[in-house]
Amino acid sequence: MKKLVEFLNWPQPMSEGLKMRLYELLKREEFKKKHKLLRVGQKCERIYFVETGLLRCFVRRGEDEICKWFMREGDVVISIVSFFKQVPGKETIETLEDCVVYSITFDELNELYREFPEFLWIGKRLTEEYYCRFEETADDLRMKYIKELYSDWSINNPQLVNRVTDTHLASYLGTTLPTLSRAKAAKES
Repeated sequence: MKKLVEFLNWPQPMSEGLKMRLYELLKREEFKKKHKLLRVGQKCERIYFVETGLLRCFVRRGEDEICKWFMREGDVVISIVSFFKQVPGKETIETLEDCVVYSITFDELNELYREFPEFLWIGKRLTEEYYCRFEETADDLRMKYIKELYSDWSINNPQLVNRVTDTHLASYLGTTLPTLSRAKAAKES
């Protein structure tokens, strides 16, 4: 939980009262590899912070799984629309490794916002950070060719290179396995 408190202290130092309330509310959970935190049609009722492990979010198009993102240690995991609108989700969130996470519910998060206005600032900064990441990723996927896309991804995510399967990565990058293999070979040469 210490990592989470440090993570939340990043945008603005938290008061001792807020820290203590977080320690009361946060739920520690352990999940085995291949566990589904969220399935299509379920409402995302919790927001997670990854202490250890790796997760992915994907949607289905026919029989294909289209990977939307990977989240690892130090990241927040959430089905954005489902959580914030409290509606059934359109995606699946799955652990790719054994994971330890901390989580709070939608209602608990809003309770923290009401009880500790300083936490609104932290939530705002985190939302900005993840929205900017999303925008940069979306632009990359639209504008770059696969060789550049893979090269940039592997440089920016060295901690994931040996943890994400080629099948999942190809899906995330919007390409096929043979094309990804050629992009990887080009980077190595």
